[in-house]
Amino acid sequence: MLTALAEQGWAPELLQERAGHASFQQTYQTYVHPSREALRNAWEQSEEQVCLPEREKSGKHSHEPC
Repeated sequence: MLTALAEQGWAPELLQERAGHASFQQTYQTYVHPSREALRNAWEQSEEQVCLPEREKSGKHSHEPC
């Protein structure tokens, strides 16, 4: 249940309160387990938002826009 709430966007502090834990780290480490689909979706979203420059032959970063 906590995994589903986390995937719906619940804040860690709210999940912690719902579980009755002293820290949200305990809640996440014990009860929140993202699905493979959720991990893939997060990865795809981050790829769209982050542009990593390609390296030039000299080993320096390119300054060209994505």
